[in-house]
Amino acid sequence: MNFGQWLGFYAIIASIYILWQVRQAILLVFAAIVLATVLNQLSRGFQRLKIKRSLAVFLSVSLFVLFFTF
Repeated sequence: MNFGQWLGFYAIIASIYILWQVRQAILLVFAAIVLATVLNQLSRGFQRLKIKRSLAVFLSVSLFVLFFTF
């Protein structure tokens, strides 16, 4: 292996190490995106029933909290 290949190999190892160290933050961002998408779809469903956006968001969040607390 020449110098460029060794450099690439160490760059990949360093990248994997960095990603492993920030895996919790990456997981948190992914969970936030999924949660935002679910709540947005739920509020759009309420908006199709002619409910204002602010009330639809409030209802979506309230239902989500109630669903996971009971």
